[in-house]
Amino acid sequence: MNKNSYSEKDSDQTLGERLIESAKQYKNGQVKTVELNQTRYARTRLSLSQAEFADMLGVSIRTLQNWEQDHRKPTRTAQILLRIAIKHPDMFKDILDDAA
Repeated sequence: MNKNSYSEKDSDQTLGERLIESAKQYKNGQVKTVELNQTRYARTRLSLSQAEFADMLGVSIRTLQNWEQDHRKPTRTAQILLRIAIKHPDMFKDILDDAA
């Protein structure tokens, strides 16, 4: 579910009401998947802290946090690195560890 997929009814609900509704939907099997942010997913695939991953990518921790929280979008180059990290985590670590 993205930010723009809420109906008018949802916009009148409090956050707590939406969370309760989501929990009910999950319990009833109506929620099948949960999307994980690409940046966070790449970092967790590599088992790295935010500080370690930010250092590997050459960005500040704050920039990485903004990407993980969907406040900012990674650059095109960073998006490519994230896809490589997801698809080939060992190779990604090897290459970037060698570059350090």
